[in-house]
Amino acid sequence: MQSDKVTPEDATRHNLGRLTSVLTEQHGRVLFPLVAGLESVDVFSDMRLSSPRRLAELGSAWMARRLRTAPMPPSILPVGGTQAALLLLIPHLVARGGRIAVEALTHSVAHKLFAHLGLCNVAISMDDRGLVPAALHNLCKSRGVDAIYINPSLHNPTTSTLSVERLSDIAEIAAKFDVQVIEDDVMGALADEPPATLRSMIPDRHWYISGLGKAVALGLRCSFVVAPDEGRLISLLDGLDGVNFYSPTMFHGYVAERVLAGQLADLLTRATREELAIRHELAADVLSGVDYRADRCGPHLWLPASAEQEARIFRRLDGAGVHATGSASFCLRDDADHPHGIRLSLTSTQDREALSRALLVFRSALG
Repeated sequence: MQSDKVTPEDATRHNLGRLTSVLTEQHGRVLFPLVAGLESVDVFSDMRLSSPRRLAELGSAWMARRLRTAPMPPSILPVGGTQAALLLLIPHLVARGGRIAVEALTHSVAHKLFAHLGLCNVAISMDDRGLVPAALHNLCKSRGVDAIYINPSLHNPTTSTLSVERLSDIAEIAAKFDVQVIEDDVMGALADEPPATLRSMIPDRHWYISGLGKAVALGLRCSFVVAPDEGRLISLLDGLDGVNFYSPTMFHGYVAERVLAGQLADLLTRATREELAIRHELAADVLSGVDYRADRCGPHLWLPASAEQEARIFRRLDGAGVHATGSASFCLRDDADHPHGIRLSLTSTQDREALSRALLVFRSALG
């Protein structure tokens, strides 16, 4: 009779599955021993598997590679992913009923969270190079906004990265209209050559979010909120004594602290980039001749299309098991003028052969 007992190896593999959807050999060599170490930890007697202060210090050193200067640890708050960061940050910056400007296409979770928090989302027009600063200026001047939320590097879903010139224009607009800016840079650490950020341009009104969940290990829910200064972070947490819905879980905090302390994050980021480069090569072969947008450091592709083309492609893909997402998932409900297209994930499967098959199905649906 077969035993139902779960072995330590089984438990370790299960925990690894909670961390990453694309597990390269390098990820396995690094993460397996770390996760296996949890089997010997009594979580009920040792509830502090990681230290927020220590995570902030390690996060500061890690973000210095991206920001070129290390943010001060007292201004950094470790959180359990971008969603936790936004749930904490948005009500602090924008009162219920306030207006928050977002790119015409942005992560669907952001739209849902902002609506849940009682905000009015206002769409900023985009072109092939990303957010259009002139459109943001017009919004701030004619309708007024309380905060701006942007994803300027390896944008989800369009893959664009804003130029220094456009970032500078956004900084000037934010300063002119006294608007707080939230920069979601969770994709930025994937880039080979770190693109510019708004941090040095508007340090007094800039809230920065970065994290390990894309570059280091897909699914590792440990992110960092960087406030303009220590005082602003204290203000953010004011009145939340004894309330903690935002910190990384014990499991994710434990892994994040050890990955960062052991200087393994750079190793895993290189492994992620190398895997993504291979997957982009697969996509380039299968989709040769197709006009799509991509950054070889990013985890997805973007295929611009008309509304009619988008609908036709999804009818053909129905039931095909291809992880594609239409523009309706990224736009505001009442924004009829949003850019249309399809985002195709390159990281929805660990198996490259399965990805190749999905790409072939997608190519065939294009007609």
